[in-house]
Amino acid sequence: MSTKGLTGSRLFVTLIGALALAAWLLVSCTGGAGTTPVAAGAGSADPAAQVDPALWDQLTTELARVIEAEGTAKRTSAAPVGFGSRVPDLSVHEDGGQAVFSWSYRQHGDYDLNGEVNVSDLTQVGVHFGKNTLSDDWQQAQLADGDGNGEVNVSDVTPIGQNFGGRIDGYELQGRVDSASEYLLKADLDFVAGDKLAGIYPGYEYISAPLPLGPEYRVVPYVDDGDGRAYGLASNLYQTTHNTNNHWHTKHGNNSRDNLAHVAGPVTDAQTWEVPLEGSVFLQEPIVDPGGDIYIGAFLEGSIFSLVGDGYFYSISQDGEVNWRQRTNYGIATTAAASRNGRIVTGDIGGVLYCLAPDGKQHWRRQLPGLIILSSPMIDDVGNVFVVSQTVTGDALSASTLFMIKPDGTTAWSRPLDDTCPMTPFFNSQHEATVVDDAGELYSFDYAGVMTQNFMLPDPPLSGFPGIDMTIRGPAILYSTSNDRVRAVLEDNSATTFISLGESGVTGPSISATNNIILVSATIAPDPVNMLNHYTGGIEDWDMALPGNFVGGVAVDPDGNMFVSTFLAEDVVPPGTNGISRILPDQTIAWFYPTDDKAPFAPVIADDNLLLCVLSSSLLGSDGQVSLLGIRGN
Repeated sequence: MSTKGLTGSRLFVTLIGALALAAWLLVSCTGGAGTTPVAAGAGSADPAAQVDPALWDQLTTELARVIEAEGTAKRTSAAPVGFGSRVPDLSVHEDGGQAVFSWSYRQHGDYDLNGEVNVSDLTQVGVHFGKNTLSDDWQQAQLADGDGNGEVNVSDVTPIGQNFGGRIDGYELQGRVDSASEYLLKADLDFVAGDKLAGIYPGYEYISAPLPLGPEYRVVPYVDDGDGRAYGLASNLYQTTHNTNNHWHTKHGNNSRDNLAHVAGPVTDAQTWEVPLEGSVFLQEPIVDPGGDIYIGAFLEGSIFSLVGDGYFYSISQDGEVNWRQRTNYGIATTAAASRNGRIVTGDIGGVLYCLAPDGKQHWRRQLPGLIILSSPMIDDVGNVFVVSQTVTGDALSASTLFMIKPDGTTAWSRPLDDTCPMTPFFNSQHEATVVDDAGELYSFDYAGVMTQNFMLPDPPLSGFPGIDMTIRGPAILYSTSNDRVRAVLEDNSATTFISLGESGVTGPSISATNNIILVSATIAPDPVNMLNHYTGGIEDWDMALPGNFVGGVAVDPDGNMFVSTFLAEDVVPPGTNGISRILPDQTIAWFYPTDDKAPFAPVIADDNLLLCVLSSSLLGSDGQVSLLGIRGN
């Protein structure tokens, strides 16, 4: 097997322990060359795995049926080509002047992570049969969830039969200068087995001088060497010139929380789709990863403060198709976050933090002390996660803690805050994790957890209302206050200014590409006139007769077009009252898209000409019908 290209590289894999491997070899099933490896009712359960004999018979019978139907019994040296075998998370980041390429192994049907799809993979189905995403050992059980429905059952035998005989000998890392050029080989890395006992997919890293072949990269699995080498399905395409802000990858668009997209919103509302969501959504925004997939969570029972019931986490395509959904231990009430290294992180209200790959496979899951309610996670380029957990004293929230979680899911450090903190962390201009609690106290920490800034803001932030957050522009922190002002405070507390709005109930500020501050009134009274405060050194009040009221912020595209959602709070509202508007920079309403259900959630510019908004038959999505609306048009 080839080993070229390994110079200057690191390959991180965890091998099966020697004793476990020896036990596995003693009891694993084998099949003779050129023969059908499993027949109906044949085989016996692995005693070490404690698979019930009746279940084993059921599984082997189903495998024999699928193999016969697929004609895969005598397949040899087949490179995997199914979508479930596609590497979902190729990424590149800079470290000390070098480029670090990383990705994780996938092969549909290889449940024991040995690089081959054969009858031994059936044992994993038997060991974990009936387990689902709520199981304590889902990290291990998920390897056998071949159909990705969040449960191990008899349908997971099908991927084994469909890909029987599939194999991966290694990966080629390839690059090209543009989409019109051919891919060139950058590195050739051998396959090394993973650890099924830990539920960890093999992870690969290759380190080189910065991007000599780019700016587009992919990895491709292969079997055999020389002229006989055959290739499988290529990974996701990684484009180094792609700006992460092109996607709404975290709460309010990016880690600056400014509601500003770097792609255009829809010019028209000509094309739409709507996906019903099971459960309720509480002032969440959908987010989008660099591959274009959309993510949003929900809670299924009770209220977000009752810790009753579990929830769902959805992955949805840009065409409005559900890719997958997973059950969570508790309901999800906060906006998720995605990163360019193939990680999607969300937290449920019970304090469980989930880190998933784009295909729904779990990198890790951790129970944090306290609760995660409204504060969304923040992820950096290498996969470190910053999140705030709420402390509970008696029946009330009393304080909060900021956590830094390393890419492997272990805690780097935690720092207590003096008050509750529903606000989402952000990076200041020094790339330090910064949070502001309900009392208006600001904390900044470097990567070692050392506090670098700590002071009280001149006015407490308007943080009692869900969805309000700080906005960052350069060294300035902008926020709406509890006394109807907008404050701009330098992050070192050296200067502060304010604008008095004279308008109660203001949302968090948005920033346009020309550094204008855009706010809307957040009143929920039945008043169809809303004030849009737009300032360039002063205040310009736009009294616009939009049909409804605001709660969420304003999404802004690079050309200054603004997208807002409006609604009326009554149970019965006139037709055409709820909806979403596109407002031009000259204050003209370009279009208004009416919705039957309320639109109390902030809209999201997900990608070129694609706008997303959550709709609900109730005011804040705490009950009733909830759906995700997509509007596309150029």
